[in-house]
Amino acid sequence: MVCEVVRENGLGEIPFHRTSAKSWFQGNGIATITDRSDGRNPEFVRLYDLPAPERLAYLTRELEHLHLSPGSYDAAAHEAFLAASPSRRDRAERRAAVARVLVALGLDVNWSDRLRIVHEKFGVKGLSKPRLKAILRAVEGVDPINFAPALLDDYKGTTARQPFDPAWRTFMTLIRDAGPDWPLKSAMRDVRDIGAMQGWHVPSYPTFYRRCLSPTRATCRAWVTRSPRRWGQRAS
Repeated sequence: MVCEVVRENGLGEIPFHRTSAKSWFQGNGIATITDRSDGRNPEFVRLYDLPAPERLAYLTRELEHLHLSPGSYDAAAHEAFLAASPSRRDRAERRAAVARVLVALGLDVNWSDRLRIVHEKFGVKGLSKPRLKAILRAVEGVDPINFAPALLDDYKGTTARQPFDPAWRTFMTLIRDAGPDWPLKSAMRDVRDIGAMQGWHVPSYPTFYRRCLSPTRATCRAWVTRSPRRWGQRAS
């Protein structure tokens, strides 16, 4: 991903003046690329050659000027959305705002920068990388105007026993990749939110606990034995 030098002037420590900015790039070992096919001879730099502060400042500023085409309004989807409770609509609207940012940033922006930008705009709570990936999956092929209905969680009660393999696999991945003292409350919240968007059956905390202590779950039992504090904070 490349960006025009003139659009970066004044960001972070990059000087406003073109000549001074070019000297700044040279002094920081950042190569510029000249487009000779354009009569203006504009210069570009690779986005990921920039230091983090200037790179994030550029992405944040560009984001403010990116307006997604709303697409076609899905009347049926919005009718179902308006029938939902206010709390569910609020959660969906927040996810929709996050989705618009992620879609506008595009796939060329790495996950580290996407996380920083999203967390700066919306906070950290409830917006881990797995949740953001689930949000993107939920809006794939959906027009932006319909993001909120697509991200409406659906807590349907049932008395029938349902498999929860997707939820279990996600839970295991989260606690495997996290630090040894990461509270299970955070893992459970992530699994519940992802499951709601994906339509998974997500059991209660005690069900996860019992399954993890099962004799057939040696890996999980070992984690519990090594890090008992993980289970000290109940999911709520």
